[in-house]
Amino acid sequence: MIPADPNFNQNCTDCAGVVNGNSILDSCGVCLIPADPNFNQSCTDCAGVVNGNSVLDSCGICLIPTDPNFDQSCTDCAGVVNGNSVLDSCDVCLLPNDPNFNQSCTDCAGVINGNAILDSCGVCLISTDPNFNQSCTDCAGVVNGNSEIDSCGICLMSTDPNFNQSCLETIEAFIPNAFSPNNDGINDDFRAYTNENTEAKINRYLIFSRWGELLYERNTFQFSDNDQWWDGTFNGKKMQTGVYVFYIEVEFTNGIIKKYQGDLFLQAH
Repeated sequence: MIPADPNFNQNCTDCAGVVNGNSILDSCGVCLIPADPNFNQSCTDCAGVVNGNSVLDSCGICLIPTDPNFDQSCTDCAGVVNGNSVLDSCDVCLLPNDPNFNQSCTDCAGVINGNAILDSCGVCLISTDPNFNQSCTDCAGVVNGNSEIDSCGICLMSTDPNFNQSCLETIEAFIPNAFSPNNDGINDDFRAYTNENTEAKINRYLIFSRWGELLYERNTFQFSDNDQWWDGTFNGKKMQTGVYVFYIEVEFTNGIIKKYQGDLFLQAH
């Protein structure tokens, strides 16, 4: 081959055109000397695999896009990539500025992971508090019990036979055993009485003949209702002197009901 031939000295050049040079095409198709640090590197993926498919995900981790962990290492607890949600002290995943952050595990007093609870009375207290379950105890100290102070100042259940009984002797109505309906202004009708400090009403007021005939009846009236008491007549006719029978039911304002019955003498003139 003569020197002027264009192929002169060309049949031994490397891929870089260097005569007898050492550069070759690497596996990425780049012409480099094998000792070059970039040899075979321009087509390797982030994992160093030649012509591999791994890439850096949004979390900066080198993974194949189909890897289940792709973009997961930097998601927050809510699954949001690079999100700000975190597990609060109650193990609930929320943004720190969420109003419910750290609230789902607060006790009834608002203390995070506190021990206060609502007692059976609906009061928020620690179970070791001396007042726990005490605010709704009845007078006998029973939680949500039914005992109450009766009109005599005794703590009993209202169904107790002794309820309102211990002071009965101080609550009484007074029933006379005779009256004289003669229009003299004295005992002209048959009425019951109470002392000045006792308030009561008549529930039932019945007058019978000595043979059981109902002569007079009134229900639910006050002691001061003067026109309710029996004036000794029946069907507009004055009754004769004699013995009659009464039944009176008195209800006192403290709830006590007392029943009185017996004979009365009518003195006619």
